[in-house]
Amino acid sequence: VKSYSTKTVNIDLPKEQITVWYRTDSSGTSENFTKFLKGANAGANERLWPKVQNGVFPNATPNNISTFFNFQGASGSAAVAAGVAGKVGSITYSEVSFATANKLPVAYVQNANGEFVAPDAAGTSIFLGGGTINDNGTVSVDFAKKIPGAYPLGTTSYGLAYSSGKDAAKQAAVASWFTYVLTQCPTKYPEKGFAQLTGPLADKAKAQIAKIK
Repeated sequence: VKSYSTKTVNIDLPKEQITVWYRTDSSGTSENFTKFLKGANAGANERLWPKVQNGVFPNATPNNISTFFNFQGASGSAAVAAGVAGKVGSITYSEVSFATANKLPVAYVQNANGEFVAPDAAGTSIFLGGGTINDNGTVSVDFAKKIPGAYPLGTTSYGLAYSSGKDAAKQAAVASWFTYVLTQCPTKYPEKGFAQLTGPLADKAKAQIAKIK
């Protein structure tokens, strides 16, 4: 080795009390967040988050949050995001669109590959693409899987539709709507956090839509 260099990064955090905003209502957002916390801490760090995911955030926390730190509850992502925007030193979890709407900075989350990744469509698509596609079209993800560039807090939204036995025109409209959400929303509304599905996952989604007759 002829030469090398080192760099020291000093992060001087402000001496502010942190307020943690959380959803008081039952929600998929809370369930996915606590699912990530459980999965990301599996193995040697299991004691840090031993409980399984839950749609009600306080039901999934390791301890009673009323006795730890400064927690503030509100119903709905819009309310918790607005709460963060209105109080210095606040943090929360929500869909990225609520952070954008309230002009809030977002956190880069460390994935199993050791990278800190922004909550954008590209990282989410990579993460979901590394999951296991089930026969019914759902996706099972592995938070311990090392996937370069993956944003590990990405999640899926599912739609339910009749495959047959209904009015043909209405079924065609339903299929068209699902196709629009799948193929058009990611490019038309990137600020809302829609991720463009590609590869086998996109193929499976299209195959499921094709069953709507």
